[in-house]
Amino acid sequence: MSKQRDKNLASSIRELESLCDKLYIPQSVKEKAISIYSSALDKGLLRRSSSVKLTYAALYAACRHMDFPRFISEIAEAGPLSREELQRNYRLLVREGLVEPKAQDPLLYIPRIAEKLGISMKAQELAIRYLKKAKEKHILPGKSPLALAAGALYLACIECGEKKLQRDIAKAACVSEVSIRNSYKYLMKKLDWSLPW
Repeated sequence: MSKQRDKNLASSIRELESLCDKLYIPQSVKEKAISIYSSALDKGLLRRSSSVKLTYAALYAACRHMDFPRFISEIAEAGPLSREELQRNYRLLVREGLVEPKAQDPLLYIPRIAEKLGISMKAQELAIRYLKKAKEKHILPGKSPLALAAGALYLACIECGEKKLQRDIAKAACVSEVSIRNSYKYLMKKLDWSLPW
């Protein structure tokens, strides 16, 4: 059993090294992922999932735990999993008490989304200000962090005169257009923000 465990762990570490190189994920996050995967082995979770699925779920869990911004779809697309499979396996780790379900901070995703679309620093800073104000008002809990980041960026682009389509921002943030629309309207209402037309 110990030899098989060591073999599984070594295989997962190789997979994580490749994944982390591909996704530019630092050593500290990789080490956390290895620790989570190792705990999953000890819990016998390979009886309920595959080594590959648990490896990817451990990496996603480590990114969330250490506030390292990576979209779930980015991690899934780097390998053979669908987003749904990755979510399912992440939830398995949570249910088994191997990771705490930590809320993601939408502020972390502003630069990542903006980089994909060439959004200016001015608009990014404004989006961050919107989200900080929303945090002060305690209106963020329960909302999708990615949708909130996307909605704040959309509002900031309007304010800064940068023509960015909702669908492009939604795609860059890996959320639906409906999600971004709901988020920016929610932020407008809660922050008493008026569109400039």
